[in-house]
Amino acid sequence: SRAIASTLNSLVFHTAFPEQQQRRQQQQQQQQHQQQELGTPLLPATASHGQGLLTQYAPVVLRGYYERDSRQQFCQPKLWTEPYSNMMASLAAAQQQQQSGGVLATTAAVVQALLAGVGLTEDEEENRDSGRLTSPTPAGGVAGSGASSIPGLRTGALLLLLRSAPQCVPFAVRLELFRQMLEQDKVRGRWQLSPAEGGPRPLKVTVRRAQLLEDAYQGLAAAGCSIKARLQVHFVNAQGVAEAGIDHGGLMKELLEATVAAGCQPEYGLFAAAEGSNLVYPNPAAEAIPQGLALLEFLGLMVGKALYEGILLNMLFAPCFLLSLQGGRPGLDDLAALDKQLYSNLLAVKTCPPEDVESLGLTFSVEQQLFGRTVQTDLLPGGDALAVTGDNRLQYVHLLAD
Repeated sequence: SRAIASTLNSLVFHTAFPEQQQRRQQQQQQQQHQQQELGTPLLPATASHGQGLLTQYAPVVLRGYYERDSRQQFCQPKLWTEPYSNMMASLAAAQQQQQSGGVLATTAAVVQALLAGVGLTEDEEENRDSGRLTSPTPAGGVAGSGASSIPGLRTGALLLLLRSAPQCVPFAVRLELFRQMLEQDKVRGRWQLSPAEGGPRPLKVTVRRAQLLEDAYQGLAAAGCSIKARLQVHFVNAQGVAEAGIDHGGLMKELLEATVAAGCQPEYGLFAAAEGSNLVYPNPAAEAIPQGLALLEFLGLMVGKALYEGILLNMLFAPCFLLSLQGGRPGLDDLAALDKQLYSNLLAVKTCPPEDVESLGLTFSVEQQLFGRTVQTDLLPGGDALAVTGDNRLQYVHLLAD
């Protein structure tokens, strides 16, 4: 597994940042292989199709190995970022040779190169949206090539790598890039300026400590993009008296921390706690709560506001929930951290002899207890009449795990 992960990691990285010497060697090896094995050159269309499939699915498989390593480590942590580190060391050495005392390829320089990039070409935008990783457009004055001030570093290529295989880029680089992007957004929207300086007016919100989540929802849920503005918070204590205080950021921080903490309490019903831990994830039964889905969306807005303001929230989200936030899709193995009993049952269905599956009497329908009442949910249309067999049990396992 380590060897496969290492090979895939290098393949995905060097697809985005191909090395000239490596490219020539690959071309020579391909030509020799074609002459020896095939006798005739491989059709360009066939080679292009094979390369397209490889570059499309290699990042997906690599991501699976990375998530597996995150659950139970079997690779050295530096394996994922080693190609990037080697590339940056080579660029730094090249700069030292080209000019004495020049700017080294530090994390800050990489971020500035990304932010100074022209952008992506239309093809790169399409590939980014589809999740494919394709070879970048060579830098050379072409619009969208993203040629940066660091020799050999192409902005478009790094953006595509961040999209398809972010684990290949060190966390410090990704964090600095994220912070710089937020700063630029604040400058564009004038969100960091006071009204006297031409900035937007602060959002005023008054919340009763006894009704914290409800009042915050009423005051901020419909804010939209205006949530980026400064919040002017007034607290009302349990006796109905307004608390004294001038908000220079501390009351906003307190509001965000207290609101998210209250909404994530399992007793509220919006979030559930993973079995045997304090890791939380959205409660599937939240839709049965009045305005449950709207409140979940609002809590996401509050988490986003905290990220935007650089406020750390002391929340422990379950790994499968974080994977979903990243655009991934949790699988059966991720279920083990949430519900060990359900995971064991599904694993038994998956591994039992095919002829024994039908004797379990399962259908593509499940029953759930939602606040004292039993609710039946079909995993597929007409699932209550569709029996689970040895042929369709994998579909049943993955649908129920999802």
